[in-house]
Amino acid sequence: MEDDKIQLHIKVREILFRYRATPLTNGQSPAKLYLGRDFRIKLNALRPAKLSKSILINPVVRHLRVGDRVQVRWYDQNKTVWMLGTIKAKFGRLHYRVELDNGYELKRHINQLYKSTVISPKRR
Repeated sequence: MEDDKIQLHIKVREILFRYRATPLTNGQSPAKLYLGRDFRIKLNALRPAKLSKSILINPVVRHLRVGDRVQVRWYDQNKTVWMLGTIKAKFGRLHYRVELDNGYELKRHINQLYKSTVISPKRR
């Protein structure tokens, strides 16, 4: 780095970074010993990433069909109320258009919907 036309403080920072990322004789880098994790260096981009056990590759998603009766989360001022409705359309994997029993239509995420066994008042 002696011939590089870079400022001295940048050269020192680069040398220290490389030293802290280089494994010692015990197999661990100074960064791992001090911080509990390794630094991410350019070489990491060439190695395949280790998959964490906590990451689900294919998460299970609940499915609802058009015409299903559901309980819908409704936000009324400062409280949450569950109202009954019917699925009218599906948008992608997670979003649905729901018609409430009072005729109001809204869009909700699957996390704001629960399948219901209560019969529609129109069918009674």
